[in-house]
Amino acid sequence: GGGWERGENTKQHRDIWIKEKVNWTFGIEEAWGFTEEDAHVALEKFLSEGIYKFEGRDRHRADQSNTAVISPYIRFGQLSPNTVYHAAKKRRGAHRCKAFLRRLAWRELAYWMLFKFPQLPDLSLRMQYEQQRWHNDDDGARVRAWKTGQTGFPLVDAGMRQLWVTGWMPNYMRH
Repeated sequence: GGGWERGENTKQHRDIWIKEKVNWTFGIEEAWGFTEEDAHVALEKFLSEGIYKFEGRDRHRADQSNTAVISPYIRFGQLSPNTVYHAAKKRRGAHRCKAFLRRLAWRELAYWMLFKFPQLPDLSLRMQYEQQRWHNDDDGARVRAWKTGQTGFPLVDAGMRQLWVTGWMPNYMRH
């Protein structure tokens, strides 16, 4: 559900993200359940169908559904990282879901880093990046194009459109 797919909803979704005033709830409500039960259903679906793809070499392919799609549930507390870790380990064994468990640990490491280095939202941990200069965008047109998925780079645009419609994008689309 949700997402940027061909078919009847494509025009409706496109109209949502093109308009100046966005109805954020439409695509998000279509793509997500919001209860703890919904979170456990999503986790179970991933553990029974998706973890096999996640551990494979194709896990970074943007044209396939190879991610857990549970990060919002962890973020908002319907699932704990501990619950996810133990469920994956019980179902597959730690040696057969290494990539997934590593990503889960990196998520927790990121939160620890924000705690340990509270300046991270504003300053790079690697100071040499503070000297990096970006292309001039005085009128904000490039940022607007990026935000609305209209940069002309298909993979970037697909990720941003997915984010606009569903409120989420796979981690490999964020890099």
